[in-house]
Amino acid sequence: MNVGTCCLVLLLSSLSATAQPLRIASFHASGLSLDSDLEGVADIIQQYDFAAIQDLRDLAAADGLLAILFRRGDVFKVLPSQPSGADQVRYAFAWRDRRVQILAPGAFLDIGAERRPVYATFRAGDFDFVALNYQTRAPAASAATELEKAYQSMRQRLPDEGDVLLFASLAEPTPSAAPLHNALPLDIPVALDQSGASANIYLVNALTREFTGVHGVDFFDQRSEDPQAAARISQLRPVWAEFAPDGGDDDGPGIALPSAIEDQTWGRAKTRRSTAQ
Repeated sequence: MNVGTCCLVLLLSSLSATAQPLRIASFHASGLSLDSDLEGVADIIQQYDFAAIQDLRDLAAADGLLAILFRRGDVFKVLPSQPSGADQVRYAFAWRDRRVQILAPGAFLDIGAERRPVYATFRAGDFDFVALNYQTRAPAASAATELEKAYQSMRQRLPDEGDVLLFASLAEPTPSAAPLHNALPLDIPVALDQSGASANIYLVNALTREFTGVHGVDFFDQRSEDPQAAARISQLRPVWAEFAPDGGDDDGPGIALPSAIEDQTWGRAKTRRSTAQ
């Protein structure tokens, strides 16, 4: 194969990867730590190009997850947050490096709730977006208010970027307040123990036209014959949705380049480099 052919193959491969739908997940990892089944967690993460993770309890687990993915030949990055709330819950974002680029690490938003949501900004092809990660134990009526406050606060902070994806781990199914729309039905079966726990991805359809309408629940527990083994991965199933990254960004000026992130050891929270305090 000559140089020209090699270049053409590489170009076609790149175009093919960009044209593929971007699969994005929200995953409450149920106290993710070194005691978790990290191999099982890695199995889940590998199915997606981007995952917003709730309930990270141990920073070493983020490093362990990265090591497993790297050993498998799949290069991911993980950005953990500082602790949020009285129970010191952390959030994290994980993404496949060849498909998603981080633009800026963002910060917590103060919405007057038990926990603060955290955000960061990303780009995949033409699609730049704000990932807003939130976990709440509030009942549906209060949770809906918290989600609306988080969204409005985010729009005020970055008014030129309308593609806000709000990943929420919820105590119960929560209808969204306008203009937010829940990407998945409210009756999706998320909890392994049949409790009312729920999860969803919220967005504004009129702004985020990249949403293809394709969505689903990862029934990872049904791939295992051992319920206890599934519980060591999580008590809650991930939810996911697909986005088209190759149609041009259609919601305004978007997020400025270049990236605000300097080289760092991904997985370890850097006080001034991770999603801020």
